[in-house]
This record gives sequence, C-alpha cells and structure tokens, in this order.
Amino acid sequence: MFKMFAWILSDRSSRWPKFRKEFLEKNPTCCACGTKKKLTVHHIIPVSVDSTKELEETNCMTLCGTCHFVFGHLHSYVSWNDNVRKDCEEHLKKVRSRPCHTV
Repeated sequence: MFKMFAWILSDRSSRWPKFRKEFLEKNPTCCACGTKKKLTVHHIIPVSVDSTKELEETNCMTLCGTCHFVFGHLHSYVSWNDNVRKDCEEHLKKVRSRPCHTV
C-alpha cells in the first residue's frame, strides 16, 4: 500500500503547497456540499495517473474531506470518479434545495 501513495511523499511538485493555498483561496467552498470547513484540493485525474496535471486548475476542484472520499474517490482512495464534477453539481443542488424544519 505504501508504494501506491509514494508519489505523495516524493514526486509532488515543489510548487504544490503554494498552488494548493492559492486554489483554495480562489475556490473556498466544497463543490459537493457547500461547506467552507476542512477543504482539500481534489485532482479529477489523479496525480498518480498523470503527474503533468498536478498544477492544472482545470484538473482540480475543492472538496471537503468527507466529499473528497465519497464523491472524489467513491469510498476508496485507490479509485477515482470520472464523473465527479457532475455528481458534485447534482448533490449540491439537492443540498441547497433540501427541506428544513424551522424552529
């Protein structure tokens, strides 16, 4: 399992921390649930599959930790979701239109 995530430790661009920070500043809400807490930058095409897309904004989206696991990786970090943008858009619409009790 360590080999699978070795790129996280060694093969990441030295520009990644700055890119991540700036990306989250420009995109400060989760694309799937709308929260502003515990945000991550999700790579639509994983860096382990194509490292040339690591710093491409079009390959990234903001997800909270929970939505990253659920929508970005379909409940398994060894997987990824080719339809993540569409799935997140549909879910966010449901979240924003959900019925709520008023107290």
